[in-house]
Amino acid sequence: MMKWIGGATGTCVLCDNNIETRDHLFFSCPFVSEIWAVIAKGIFKDKYSTDWSQLLDHVSNANQTQLESYLSRSAFQATVYTIWGERNGRRHGEEPHSTTLLTTWIDKHIRNKISTIRRMGDRRYDEAYQAWLISRT
Repeated sequence: MMKWIGGATGTCVLCDNNIETRDHLFFSCPFVSEIWAVIAKGIFKDKYSTDWSQLLDHVSNANQTQLESYLSRSAFQATVYTIWGERNGRRHGEEPHSTTLLTTWIDKHIRNKISTIRRMGDRRYDEAYQAWLISRT
């Protein structure tokens, strides 16, 4: 943005501290890393990271179980979507949301996705809801 728009500031609107890059926004920003830790540590376990490239490698890894793959990809997707929305909202003058509220939204989104799949009769993810709840503790 700084190259395209002469007067644009490149400061991260979430932490107001660093230049906003992809790697900073996902997931090095202190604001975002707080959310990511709550959402992802229980799912990613020893593979937990805030490094974009490592995370892409992990969610793309075909050597995970179907359940591990589903939960890690869901956590990644829901967090990226929520953070991008928060970032854009702040850039356009909307009220900022707390890390607690954003974490709650992400958690609820993932629970709703799992519940919807189960209600549609897809039994492949019967253990997903329980696994997600366990990862939250």
